[in-house]
Amino acid sequence: MKRLLPLLLLPCLLLGCASPFGHTDGVPDDARLRVAPNVAGSLRIVDARMAKGNSDVYRLQLTFENLRSDATRFFYRVSWMDESGMEIPSTLSSWRADALGPYERRPISAVAPSPAAVDFLVQVQAEK
Repeated sequence: MKRLLPLLLLPCLLLGCASPFGHTDGVPDDARLRVAPNVAGSLRIVDARMAKGNSDVYRLQLTFENLRSDATRFFYRVSWMDESGMEIPSTLSSWRADALGPYERRPISAVAPSPAAVDFLVQVQAEK
């Protein structure tokens, strides 16, 4: 039994270290979440959820996490795509500045500009 216990605990330890996107250093495997290399070491997206609201438009909630002991300033933008993958022009898709305090984790939400939006693209880059 003593030899079997470590083998049983190994999968639990490995699964406990996995992130929702299978990424490290803020570089997600999901192609819709693009974190620039100049901010990837200090910021990451730990969760992304998309759901339809009452008005039949999608809402997106991203959870950002600051990996540093000081504040991290960054820019992000959410672009929305139609069925054919074309970007839907909208003022809601402009770059926005934000900051996270030391080791802070916080959700950021975005709403699609119309019911025609069926997918999204998130871009994150460091403040210049």
